[in-house]
Parts: sequence; C-alpha cells; structure tokens
Amino acid sequence: MGATSAEFSTIRQQRRKRTTFQRMLPYLLIVPSFIVPVGIVVAFFLGVYYSLTNFDLRYGIRSYIGLRNYARLMFEDRGFWQAVRVTLEYAIVALAIQIPLGLAVSLAFEQVGWFARIGRSVILAPLVIPPVIAAIMWKIMMGPTQGVLNYALMGVGLPAVDWLGNPHVALFSLVIIDVWIYTPFIVLVLSAGLQSLPKTPYEAASVDGASAIFTFRKLTLPMLKPFLLIVLIFRALDTLRIFDTIYATTRGGPMSVTRTLTVLGFENVIQWSQFGYGMAVMMVAWLLCFIASKRLVRFFPQ
Repeated sequence: MGATSAEFSTIRQQRRKRTTFQRMLPYLLIVPSFIVPVGIVVAFFLGVYYSLTNFDLRYGIRSYIGLRNYARLMFEDRGFWQAVRVTLEYAIVALAIQIPLGLAVSLAFEQVGWFARIGRSVILAPLVIPPVIAAIMWKIMMGPTQGVLNYALMGVGLPAVDWLGNPHVALFSLVIIDVWIYTPFIVLVLSAGLQSLPKTPYEAASVDGASAIFTFRKLTLPMLKPFLLIVLIFRALDTLRIFDTIYATTRGGPMSVTRTLTVLGFENVIQWSQFGYGMAVMMVAWLLCFIASKRLVRFFPQ
C-alpha cells in the first residue's frame, strides 16, 4: 500500500510539473518577440551614441564630440550631399518605374487567364535569388565587351553601352537591376489585393455601363490604396537604404555617381575606420527613411 501511495504521489508531481509548464509555455513563446525589438532599440541608441563621438577603429580613440560629425557632414563633406542626391534619385526613379509596372502586371494577371498561369510561376524567379547573386549576374550581363546586353544591341546595329562604367548610365543601370529583382514583390502584393476586392461594385458599374478607365479610377485604385501603401513603404525604405546590389556591381563608382548614403557610411566605417563619422552618415540615412515613411502614410490616409 505504501508503494502504491508513492506511485500516486509521483504521478501527481509529474502532472503538477506538466501543468506548470503548460501555463508558462505561452509566455516562453513570446520571449523572442520582446528580445528582437529590445535588440533593435539598443543597437539604434548605440548608433546614436557613437555618431556623437570620434571613435576610430584603428587607434581606439573614443571621446564625446557632440554634433561635430553632423556639422562636418553638412558643411564640409561635399561627398555627403552627393550621396544624398544619389540616394534620393535612385529611390524616386526606381519607385516611379516599379509601382506602375507592378500594378500593370498585376492587372494583366487578373484580366488575362493564360498570362496569369504562365507569369505567376515565372515572376517568382527573381524573388528566390539572393540580391547579391542577382547583382553579380547582371554585372556579367552588362559587361562592356562580352555582356549579353551589348551583344543584343550590336545584333540590331546599335552601339555597345558601358552600362556600369559610364557615369551617365551607371545609376540607371542599377535601377534596372532593382526593378528586375523587386518588381515581383509588388506584383504579388497587388495581385493579392486585387483578388480580395469585393465583386459587387464592379457588377454594379458594369450594369451602369461604366468604362474600364472609370472603373479603374473610381473603384480599383481607391479600394487598392492599403496595398499600394504597403508596397510603397516597403520599397521606399529598401531603395533609400540600398547597399548590397550597388556594392556588388559598382562599389559606388564610377566617379561616385552611384555612392548612396549606405555605401558612404560603409566606406567610412570599414575602409577608413572612422566609426563615429560613419554612424553619423547612417543616422542621416535612417532619418530619410523615417521621413519617407511618415510622408507616405499621410499621403495615403485611411
């Protein structure tokens, strides 16, 4: 009888432990959701702190200098203002091409059945290729002598183009790469948005004899506004902080015409070991992203 009581006691203890674990499990599962934001916030404020110092990785010098790095950016470093201009030009041109193109393709998917069946499987290809690999692939295709793009141009009697080496063409060449890589993301989001739109307004518009242009302007665009806001914010932030495709192709050249803020910050931190100054550059890049997101949200009121 004593052995049986001990067994019952052991079973009760195991059940109690199991019950305690089941109660704690939901709290344990949400711990990573707190760790990641805390890590981001800590890293951000560390970046702010280092941007206010003259920390040098070579000599280990670190002293508080206030806003001197930012004053140097604004009033002494001409390369900084060029990097700001290049960053904004890259973002504006890329978005001006990607958003209308992505919307047009997603509308074509909805209207043309055979195009949707073929295109939805093909368009996923750029999304599964890492951006650096895609950039290297396009760098080879844009080669000045043996690139496939110049081979095609010469095949139709046009002169070859130094896509990544010509200062007048290099930035737009990078935009082409960006459009190829990230337009499928816009197409997928907007296609999902189009499929979720209610059908009743379109049926009523068809009965009233509304034209396709009127239906698109008065029905599709207003109802698609939340999805447009999503792709605009995501792509605007990505283009403003673009680094991988630029560094894999031009490294900011030629003649600094493709040097964005992130490339300039990387050069200061890694190549020149000016960690404090480089972090000041990155803080300005963050500020641009913050302003862009706020403006876009206000431009698309819900």
